[in-house]
Amino acid sequence: MSRRELVSWLTIFVVLSACVAGALDDKPKAKESDARKHSNASLPPEQSLELSTTAVASTVLANGTFGGIHCAAGGVYIRPLSISESAYKSPIVRISKDGQSTVFDARRIPDLPPKYDVYAYDVDHDGRLHELVKARQGSSSFLYLVSFARDGSFAWKHSVDSSLVPMRLKVLGDNQFLVLASTEPNNVKDSQLLVIDDSGGVKRTLPLPAGSGQSMVGPDVIVGRDQNLYVLEPSSPAVVRVYDYSGQLIRTTPLTDPFKDAQATGMVEDSRQIAVTYQSKDSLKGSGEFKLVYAIYDLQEGGVPVKIYKWVKAIPACIQGQSFTFVTTQNGRFAVAEAPLSK
Repeated sequence: MSRRELVSWLTIFVVLSACVAGALDDKPKAKESDARKHSNASLPPEQSLELSTTAVASTVLANGTFGGIHCAAGGVYIRPLSISESAYKSPIVRISKDGQSTVFDARRIPDLPPKYDVYAYDVDHDGRLHELVKARQGSSSFLYLVSFARDGSFAWKHSVDSSLVPMRLKVLGDNQFLVLASTEPNNVKDSQLLVIDDSGGVKRTLPLPAGSGQSMVGPDVIVGRDQNLYVLEPSSPAVVRVYDYSGQLIRTTPLTDPFKDAQATGMVEDSRQIAVTYQSKDSLKGSGEFKLVYAIYDLQEGGVPVKIYKWVKAIPACIQGQSFTFVTTQNGRFAVAEAPLSK
């Protein structure tokens, strides 16, 4: 799997980046922003976020998290770390608004060999969870695309090319999925983007940009609520490319860094706005002073941050309207917290 940067806080590990994904080739007719005209732009002052807990998980113990965080169907989906088994076997859990927990456990998959790893997962807007599961039996290996109903019950599974090592799964809609995969573990340089359907068949392959996986952290990709594909390339400066459902490039926007020597490490999105997490390059290398901020961009207005927020001891999950949702802890359990975005 690709590299992930973690920040420790009590017993929770804050996932700063998802080191996966890529993009498509640029089309000449697409609109491209000029990074140089933003290089000397004045930045907004850094503000503090005020978190307010909205739900505390009823059954989930806060030992830490692994992998991505998703907001869907009125809940937040997390992958709690298990003390007793591999992180790749940890079930995914939805924390609903009333604090109830729904578990999505790969052990419910029929005829699944005991040796397996859940490499990637995503949630559709109806709350159904989909995951890519790599299983081994003897000298044979299998890769399954698996779906669970909103209540956590098993729905279906289909075989996918077992030679792939999946790193990221995104729901595209119309029973199609975007898969970032490699042919070798921990090798982003040999990655490919595949569009597969719900039978596991490959519909098309999308090219990754040259140089993917060369920076300190890998690129990040999300599917927005507008069904467009947002790709964060952590270059210098970082660049966001937006593609429509068919793969046509809509917009390329170089981003202005929120502070000197900042490294983009991940993002969350709500159609028009994106929140990009930046960490100081020295602290990513394990040296220097730690600094982390969340920079909010309005991509329709350009690549200069419209707001910058100081780090809070929580995991960014999503932006919903004028509210920034996080996962945190309370009394040893996971909790969902929200912070209003200033106007």
